[in-house]
Amino acid sequence: MRLNLDDLKKRIVRRGGAIFLVPSLLRPGESQSEIAALIGLHESLLGQDRAAFPSDRPAELIGDYRLARCLVMVLAEDYTWAAPLWPGPADPQEAQALRDREITSPGQLRLALYDHVNAAHHGYLARDERATALDDFAARLGVRRATLDALLVLDSEERARLERTSPAVPTPAVVSARYNQRAVEALLNNASSIEWQLPPTLAAAQGLSLGTVLKQLCYLARRLGVYYDVAFAAAPEEPEESEDLARPSVASLATLARVAEPVGTYAADAAPACVLDNTAFRDRALRVTLYGPQELFGAPNQYGERLARLCRAWLGYHRQPEHAPPAGTPRRAAVSAANGLRGEAIVVFHGTSMRFTLDENLLAVLEGAAVPATPADPPTDPPASDPLFDSALESHLYDEFTALARAGATFGWRIEREPEPILAANIILIPDFALTRAGQRVYLEVAGFWTPDYRERKRRKLAALAGHTALIVAAPEDARAELGPIEALFPFLWFTGHVSAHQLIMLLCARFDDFAARRASVRLKPVVATIERRGFVPWVECGTLLHAFGTTEIAQLAGDVLDAASSDGLPPLVQVEGVGLMTAAWLERVRAAVSGWVVAATTPAAGAPLSLGEVGQRLRALVPAVGATDLPESAVEALVWATGHAVVRASLFEAEVVSRASADQAFAFAPPPPMPPQPRRPMRRTHHGTKTPSAHPPPSMWDLPETHH
Repeated sequence: MRLNLDDLKKRIVRRGGAIFLVPSLLRPGESQSEIAALIGLHESLLGQDRAAFPSDRPAELIGDYRLARCLVMVLAEDYTWAAPLWPGPADPQEAQALRDREITSPGQLRLALYDHVNAAHHGYLARDERATALDDFAARLGVRRATLDALLVLDSEERARLERTSPAVPTPAVVSARYNQRAVEALLNNASSIEWQLPPTLAAAQGLSLGTVLKQLCYLARRLGVYYDVAFAAAPEEPEESEDLARPSVASLATLARVAEPVGTYAADAAPACVLDNTAFRDRALRVTLYGPQELFGAPNQYGERLARLCRAWLGYHRQPEHAPPAGTPRRAAVSAANGLRGEAIVVFHGTSMRFTLDENLLAVLEGAAVPATPADPPTDPPASDPLFDSALESHLYDEFTALARAGATFGWRIEREPEPILAANIILIPDFALTRAGQRVYLEVAGFWTPDYRERKRRKLAALAGHTALIVAAPEDARAELGPIEALFPFLWFTGHVSAHQLIMLLCARFDDFAARRASVRLKPVVATIERRGFVPWVECGTLLHAFGTTEIAQLAGDVLDAASSDGLPPLVQVEGVGLMTAAWLERVRAAVSGWVVAATTPAAGAPLSLGEVGQRLRALVPAVGATDLPESAVEALVWATGHAVVRASLFEAEVVSRASADQAFAFAPPPPMPPQPRRPMRRTHHGTKTPSAHPPPSMWDLPETHH
């Protein structure tokens, strides 16, 4: 039950020119006897009508009418006023009479009375005729007059009866804790922003990194549609944000670090190149500001309810033992005020912005008891397979990129949603995506939305990160005025409407291509030895063996391998694009097998020519290395041509494997006969010089006379 801020008992305090709003909370053990008496009042009136409930009695028991009103609203979670069930006091005969007339609710009964007054009294019933008319209406229905009077108001608030919805009587301690929680939420529901200070001790108490705690909070913010900003809590002697757009000095590049561990998307044999030590940030607190886009939409406190739900879920006090996960399920512990957590909210009360401090004492009160979870409360742990997005634009980009990755069209790049935060100097940024390939890791930030002020803040933050990490900025075209000054600091991907995954891949390949370094780092002799030992390395494994991505890179590095084998005087190796690298002896065995199949197919007993699909099946069964890879038809055809045979097609769907001589004979067509002369339209002489207008227009081609031969 949500408490109204006007009903809440509170104090307004002025300190140093600032206005603070302080709610009156119940301390442990305070007013326990008074709350017990209020619970006893509810228990004594169970089953009675609301009219019998003394409205002034709660204030007399508690001693404060504001606190009493809020406690009654808190008890509404355990007690409710429910309307009596139909047909109420009617006996079985009367209930049957009402069912015969299809009257099953007080509303239908009042409608039947309205129709009766319209029909019998022309729509108007005088006061002195009221009793007689009701008696006549009750007689027509077959019920008593007292039953009629009771059923007409059966669903009114005064007839509602008090019932307890909880299985057990609530205790005063639980009611006190719920009141404290609801009182804090009443202030947060009217907040325009909340700023949390995350000290390093907060993460150390849970055995996690501070970045992991930060990602959990940011996950909940995205889940509830709350916007956030992250920065370091600046020391007194240093500024919070730099306005300089120039590149940082070389000395400041050493401050790059991570506060959250990667998800594990790197290659097993390549260590991340940009993971640095973060010891310089272990004693730095983080400042997380939660807010809504109040610059554009609605009142300043429009998103206060989301802020309250977010804080309730993050603090973890909304769970009861029956709502806990099964035993053995690994879950994080709720953040605790004892670990130095502190926050401050800006509460809008009657048009005035006031500060509400969430210090250690207040947060410790919230941990006193649990509150049942509601369907609106999101889970505190994000599922690994369910990425969340701030906008449909990011979701479309993720889906398009993953579709290209499944098709093998990303040149080895993989996309990761919500990577670890990036830290540099006093700036912390949580990129939207991370793009990973082997030891490379490039971040992607989608910027430029909302207001010019938001773009200006984003510009300053991005400028402070220039030179610290590999980062691509995707921004809409209409944000060039604000983000254009930093276009020289980062690779920019300007877009209109949506971010193209194909253009992003092209930008990655153009700006972060390390093919030359990977080509120089390949140890050719071990690769040659591997091919000599195995005889055949499929094309798919060649990319992993040579650290290459894409057909072009594999083909170039495979050429280096062939040159290395030739320079060392080893037996020649063969490269068949799309198939793999192989020794000449291995290819000779495949050639002998295909020759035998072709010869057998030419005998009169064969019955049918040798199809390309049949050759592919026999190759997979003959050579285990080929059978382990799903060779497409194009790769099988390339291998057939490499063995000295040919593939001829009688149609688009009929491909046959034949010897090279048969193929040459099949393609030795006779020269085509000369084309017969084609009919030509008569030529019309063109007269140059001065043209005299003719009284008759020239005839068209359809008006020409027939020519007789």
